[in-house]
Amino acid sequence: MGVPGYLLWRGPDALTSLFKLLMLALIGWVQLLPMLQSLMLLLIIGSWVSMFAQSHNLAMLCRDWINLLLGPLRRYPLRIGMFDLSPIVFFFAIGLVHAILMSILVAAYNSLS
Repeated sequence: MGVPGYLLWRGPDALTSLFKLLMLALIGWVQLLPMLQSLMLLLIIGSWVSMFAQSHNLAMLCRDWINLLLGPLRRYPLRIGMFDLSPIVFFFAIGLVHAILMSILVAAYNSLS
């Protein structure tokens, strides 16, 4: 994806430049989705560490944030024995949504050129 060196704000290209700017802003927001994956991974590791360190406060913090991020997936529990597969579905869903949105936004941005 090429980032423009200049944006024209006068004449007939002003609307195109505005749409390019909006596309770049949306692309920036979509780039936050992989950060959610990293946050989830840190929370899962933190919940494991809290079990071994017997830190009740860390366990509560991790559990609250995990429940916040996995809220919609918790309605339909995905369990195999004692293992909860909701975080795995979360990772795949966020990765898929990120890839789809980025391809759409980059294609739309390139079509404005």
